Amino acid sequence: MTWGFGIYGYEFSHPADIRGVKLVPLPNSAQRGQSDEMLLTGYGLLPAGLDESYLEATTNIVSWLADAMTFCQQRWVMFSKFHRVEDENEIAERVPDEIPLIRGRPAGGSIIVSDGIAKQSRLTFFELFIEEMSQNGEGGLAMALYRQLEISRLSNRYWELEHFLAFSGLEILARSYAPSERDNKNVAVPLTKLLTEHGFRVPRKDAPKGNPKWSNVPQDVIEDFAAARNMAFHRGIGESIAPGSKRPVNAIHQIFSLKMLLADLSLRLLQFDDGWINWDRWGDRVPFGQRAV
Repeated sequence: MTWGFGIYGYEFSHPADIRGVKLVPLPNSAQRGQSDEMLLTGYGLLPAGLDESYLEATTNIVSWLADAMTFCQQRWVMFSKFHRVEDENEIAERVPDEIPLIRGRPAGGSIIVSDGIAKQSRLTFFELFIEEMSQNGEGGLAMALYRQLEISRLSNRYWELEHFLAFSGLEILARSYAPSERDNKNVAVPLTKLLTEHGFRVPRKDAPKGNPKWSNVPQDVIEDFAAARNMAFHRGIGESIAPGSKRPVNAIHQIFSLKMLLADLSLRLLQFDDGWINWDRWGDRVPFGQRAV
């Protein structure tokens, strides 16, 4: 006797085990996971013979696992309810082939490479994510990660919400992990400090075309993000002039960079680096690089 559940919308190719939870993909999991519908892509199986206390603890792990999968793909992943089964093969008959959605499932872009490219990358992230949630579930990093997750679950992509959630996640990290500047009224100060400390860079504007030169993130770039957030939140305006730099800023154009910075700074703070991530992708939009051997 064991418990099982359906996995919907997650692309994976290889069976895996995460803290006793067995993950089993369907043969066509990758194709089904790319659908705008919430289709069954595999199964999860809990260890046999769980007592009630252990089942409750495992429920938390399974919930965090669904969230971690959503983060990896930047696209909503869902699990079915638990079904009690006599045999592992029985779970296929107990879960539906699809979870109906009213508005579909907007596409994102993978933050961490699939297991078809790097078998262990996402599994390593799952372990780090679950450990962070179990130890520091009320902390700043958890709060920031869940703002990123809520962006992935929006059925209607309101730019104001995406911009606000991404920037507020970064501000939470800045206030939590740059303690010497935690109370600075100008959020650009601790956030610039934190990004620079973790190796984030911007291309220099005077760099020759095709041969970018990189420098630390300047504070005025972050101040432009903050100015756009303030105008969007308080006035619902997407385009404005930043008070500090006097440059025109467009909140909609900033969303990709903000989401990538939030995701990648969170990964840095989790100490995740599988060698595939291009940490400059918030600026150059190239998600992955050639893994260093």
